[in-house]
Amino acid sequence: LRSGLHIDLSLGGLLRAGTEMEGMEGYARMDFDQGDVCYALKEHQPALNRHCQPRSPRELREEVLSSPRLQRVIEEVAEEREQTVREVQKEAKVLLEEIGHKMWLPAVRSLAMVLRRAFRKMMRGIYYNREGLEQLQKLMSEWPVVLLPSHRSYLDFILVTYVMFEHNMQLPRIAAGQDFMVMSVVSSFLRGSGAFFLRRTFGSDKLYKAIFTCYVQALLCSGEGPIEFFVEGTRSRTAKSLHPKLGLLSMVVEPYLDARLPDVMLVPISLSYQRTLEEELFAWELLGVPKPKESTRGLLKARSILSEDYGSIFIHIGSPISVHDVCQASGLSRVPHGLIPRYTAHALLHPVLSVAALHLIKSDLKCLCLQNKHVPLCLDTFFFQYCQQYISEIRHNYYWPKKSHSIVLKI
Repeated sequence: LRSGLHIDLSLGGLLRAGTEMEGMEGYARMDFDQGDVCYALKEHQPALNRHCQPRSPRELREEVLSSPRLQRVIEEVAEEREQTVREVQKEAKVLLEEIGHKMWLPAVRSLAMVLRRAFRKMMRGIYYNREGLEQLQKLMSEWPVVLLPSHRSYLDFILVTYVMFEHNMQLPRIAAGQDFMVMSVVSSFLRGSGAFFLRRTFGSDKLYKAIFTCYVQALLCSGEGPIEFFVEGTRSRTAKSLHPKLGLLSMVVEPYLDARLPDVMLVPISLSYQRTLEEELFAWELLGVPKPKESTRGLLKARSILSEDYGSIFIHIGSPISVHDVCQASGLSRVPHGLIPRYTAHALLHPVLSVAALHLIKSDLKCLCLQNKHVPLCLDTFFFQYCQQYISEIRHNYYWPKKSHSIVLKI
């Protein structure tokens, strides 16, 4: 590392070098010729998802705080701690402010200008597969999308956003570790660029888990942009893929199982570096030296990397994975999960609904029809608000007859 010979002799490195020499068939190189300021100030009006429900960050937080799931958890936590509901609600607001993003286009433009200047000094080029990007553009206009990039470097947090900004696409909301929050300036730019923060572990804090789950699912259902997180959970120090962490993945799959969304598209993305910025740091960590904590001072000390040659970055956008198709192929049904929310106590439901649910599961009926007259008056509001929410979000999965009081759910 200290000799200055930065040669990637792995099979993947040789193949990448060979492909680059052959002209990268099927890949396009990002343009670095345009001026930094002109690039940052260019027009950005991406095509929106057809189901998009635009909300400001503040409106999104208010929606999360008023969700039935979170309200129930707040009541349970207040009872367990012997506190008032108002006290727990104040704590929930503070946690939500800590988590939530504050997407602001000027912050994105400023970050893009800084990155472009840095990339021009450090990188020979950034390549992406054209077919994958075109497919992703079409996908984002039709379905909720979750981006799952590999995690090799700190650059991964902003690299996908940079590519999407250049191609006038919806910018992703990125799950970032809470470690970055100690870097005040950096965390502000990341939050303004769409990052939302999470703890490394939730432990037994079910209030935090409920807030974070509701927030992620509200982002996904709003359709304002894709969600991006690293399924490996942390950077790979050996350039090999790590075992996936399934916590966030289960959160984004749940809205499909609850019938709040007709489908969720998972898009794997490979981010490959000829040299990673942290290569020397990773070498020390593999020798047993503890990882230094993230700080603004450490970032300023690392500015010497701007004079290094880190080769090229290769971005490969893979084929999308449909959660609906995976469930169908595996024989999994979302009916048992979608009939009654997991966070709603069965005691609140009338026995008629529970019997109907069991009957549906056991006999594998094609549809469930519950007549308005059979629903008790005290549950009428709850039941129909529940159904109306689903009907408004996935209309083609539901049919509401105009001349009848019955609701038919197409399975």
